[in-house]
Amino acid sequence: KKSVRKEDIPQLVVLGNGSIDDPDGIPILTDIMRRRSEDYSSIKNDIKVARVPHNDKAINALLKGAKLALQPSTKEGFESRVTDAILHGVPVIGSNQGGIPLQIVEGVSGYIVDPYDTDKWADYIAELMTNTRKYEILRRQTAELAITNNYRFTTVPNATSWLGLSIELLNNPNFQGNRRWAEALVV
Repeated sequence: KKSVRKEDIPQLVVLGNGSIDDPDGIPILTDIMRRRSEDYSSIKNDIKVARVPHNDKAINALLKGAKLALQPSTKEGFESRVTDAILHGVPVIGSNQGGIPLQIVEGVSGYIVDPYDTDKWADYIAELMTNTRKYEILRRQTAELAITNNYRFTTVPNATSWLGLSIELLNNPNFQGNRRWAEALVV
């Protein structure tokens, strides 16, 4: 296993807005704060936790200085933070839940991992933090993807596709999406 020297440990920023429709939000935040103090006390100063109101400026500022974005969700829809990271050219390691795998091109703009496979998460993070060449290739590819495929991540094309999909669903209630882009589902 690769490791990172203590003096090279990056800052981990856990950022969230505490969505009111997330029943797991408060328990997860409580667990993160407990683990930061108890399990990771030796590096707790390198772990920043911020619960802020939804604020695109704060998120954009954070992403401008980010090396990686992590989205380890155990339940998720189409997570806009993944989109934000990719549009900033920041590679993403994301879970295989919900719409997250649709947003990440495996090995091009990041990696898709089971949210409970902590060894795999650690391996990808350590590899990208220590293998400068591999990281730079991934970052360049992510930035290129943001330019060439950003239509997939932006609001107007997505809204149009979702409207078409809604019409399809109204006409065919047995319709199955099977984790595909809305644009691919509309006939």
